[in-house]
Amino acid sequence: MPNFLIINDAVLVPTYRVPEDKVALNTLQTCFKNRKIIPIDSRPFIEQGGSLHCLTMQIAATPLSPSSLEI
Repeated sequence: MPNFLIINDAVLVPTYRVPEDKVALNTLQTCFKNRKIIPIDSRPFIEQGGSLHCLTMQIAATPLSPSSLEI
């Protein structure tokens, strides 16, 4: 699964301080010519068990209560 986020005029791209980051950023720039490619250092997120895509997941406006999960 791709781990980047397409937003209005940009693409947020996780980076990990490795040489492959530059390749990924350049490749995405060719794919999204009309959007700014914004690298985000994601090493701290990985240490917590996720990455950029995980941080951008939607959160319900009203949290589910345990009783609403019963079948």
